[in-house]
Amino acid sequence: MLTFTEEEASGVVSMLFNTKKRLQRGSTGNFGANIRMLKGPMIEQRLARLLECDSIEYFVQYLMEFAQALSNAGLPVNPHSLQRDLAHWGKEAQIEWAAAFWQGTE
Repeated sequence: MLTFTEEEASGVVSMLFNTKKRLQRGSTGNFGANIRMLKGPMIEQRLARLLECDSIEYFVQYLMEFAQALSNAGLPVNPHSLQRDLAHWGKEAQIEWAAAFWQGTE
């Protein structure tokens, strides 16, 4: 099972918000709800890959891809929610992201 320490979670979130094209801060939903706002091919499959990932390297890569897509679309992300979810990553956070994403796609 993939896990992050508080420091690792903070570092990942900091990296996502300090890239060349910065993410906008905001939003009240979790990262799954943010991703739901994206339009494009294979969003569902990409989210499923992220949620099932057991490699930190690939997980962070998938997060960065979503962060870039959210940034390009001008969609905000809640950094506090993201950091909390990463620091407590597990089935509960995965289910919360999946529910937030799929509840709005029907």
